[in-house]
Amino acid sequence: MTGNRAFRRWLLGLALCAGVVMLCVAYVDRPVADFVFAHLSHKDLYRKLVRLPDPLLWVVMLAVAILLVAGCRAVAGRGLDAWKKAPLLCSWALVWALAAVTVLKLAFGRTWPGAYVQDGVYGFHAFHGGDGYESFPSGITAGAASILTVLWILMPRLRVVWGLGLAVVAFGLVMTNSHFVGDVIGGGFLGATTGWMSVVLWRRDG
Repeated sequence: MTGNRAFRRWLLGLALCAGVVMLCVAYVDRPVADFVFAHLSHKDLYRKLVRLPDPLLWVVMLAVAILLVAGCRAVAGRGLDAWKKAPLLCSWALVWALAAVTVLKLAFGRTWPGAYVQDGVYGFHAFHGGDGYESFPSGITAGAASILTVLWILMPRLRVVWGLGLAVVAFGLVMTNSHFVGDVIGGGFLGATTGWMSVVLWRRDG
């Protein structure tokens, strides 16, 4: 695929993602959050899932460590073994995705599903800041999508596994009211973008 064609497809994907997210904001997010709160929030499995520790911090720490080791080897003039390419690209894509998430969460200032189902607070408050205004895009989905997109490209024989992995992450976040549907769609597109672009940059400059 030529560069211009790939870029046009990405722009089309961005436009489609924006359109779907806006539809979710208008018609999907609140009904799904209401359903989860009314029918699932009092079940034992739900309570156990929402109490699980956030794995993202440990994944980020590992990614930073991998990048640091790879950087030190490069500075020392040592090459990178072929099997280390996938972990390095996954780490690169993850850190890039989460950096973008941090900026976008502040820019959009969306309230969490919990604030909506419990207090009726719903909406976007641009550059508001604070823990209650960081729902969009989903950082966990973006992080998972960035890693799984790299693996999708580098290990195409296991694409069913990578696709199911991302689906499980997104479904779990929505079904525990950790994120709105629109949040995981936006996070998924962002993560897929950083994963894809990381591989493209590596192949072009490698």
